[in-house]
Amino acid sequence: MIRLYYRIWANCIYRIKSQPANMKTWKVGSMILMTLAMSMNMLLLLTILQRYVLHMYFYKFDVPEMSTYVNNVLLFITLYVFPCFMVNYFLIFRNDRYKLLLKIHHSETDNLFITYFVISMALPVILLWTGIIISKVG
Repeated sequence: MIRLYYRIWANCIYRIKSQPANMKTWKVGSMILMTLAMSMNMLLLLTILQRYVLHMYFYKFDVPEMSTYVNNVLLFITLYVFPCFMVNYFLIFRNDRYKLLLKIHHSETDNLFITYFVISMALPVILLWTGIIISKVG
């Protein structure tokens, strides 16, 4: 599993660095895209776990002085984005580990990153719409 994670990261870095406009910002761009994809996967996994397996929510994030929207944004950042960001930082960018990954995983022609990103973004939306349609029909 970790090997696939590293291959996806190497492919992400190759793809972003291959664009001339990204030569100076490839680290930030790759970190944002991978963290976003991982956050969506974690959101989907924890939602399924809490709603259909455990039948309970094991977190609550509510600051009464803030709107529901702000509370939801803070919840998403705190529970999903920040942990994924930290994992990515420590496994990829700390001590320039990405340099070793790029030597080991030569994946310039793979579509791993694009496939991973599209599935990560589309799957929650597809499942949400499927759930809405099924609830309306049933």
